[in-house]
Amino acid sequence: MIALRNLRLTTLYVLTLIIFPTIMSLDVFAATQTNAAPACVVPNYAAGAKFPNGTLPSSIAAADFNGDGKADWATTNFSANNISIFLGNGAGGVLSTTTLSASGNNPRNIATGDFNSNGKVDLAVVNAGSDSISIFPGNGSGGFAAPTNHFVGGNPNAIVVTDFNNDGKSDLAVANADTNNVSVLLGNGTGGFTALTPAVLAGFAPLGITAADLTGTE
Repeated sequence: MIALRNLRLTTLYVLTLIIFPTIMSLDVFAATQTNAAPACVVPNYAAGAKFPNGTLPSSIAAADFNGDGKADWATTNFSANNISIFLGNGAGGVLSTTTLSASGNNPRNIATGDFNSNGKVDLAVVNAGSDSISIFPGNGSGGFAAPTNHFVGGNPNAIVVTDFNNDGKSDLAVANADTNNVSVLLGNGTGGFTALTPAVLAGFAPLGITAADLTGTE
């Protein structure tokens, strides 16, 4: 079961993902607010709605896949080797659900971005069992075209989307647990990527990754 919570504390929004692999469904909890003190907001949650998805869901990403201004989401299903696409109705429910076949084995993580610069949301899926990532171009109506694949390091676990070289195009970084490194792929703005070599060395078995300006150089 995946529990999705949208927690509002003053101006900070936090999205947490909790995985319960023995139950294969998605729970969405609607938040309300109770002001316990001027500087404290206490969240309350209504009963969760459950949406079945594939076996052993491992990650989730939210974006507007069909351009209707409402949040949609996608989950990677590790054991089922597929991706569940949920089109949201804007009221906590789902208009429709479709399934994409993964282009690699054991999809573990997922991220969204506009990789081909057409204003539509695309998907980047990490295939832990195939040492690769798959890029699914979005059609702007909630569907996705056949993916292109790029090999990365051993047992990739996590991915982040950002612009590493300041060219205005989305790039990717992937944490590879078995090779103890990070693959950096520079996007060309038309959906293609070029991997930097050598990969960036990391500590033992990196399982997560994020990107930020920690040195204040921007």
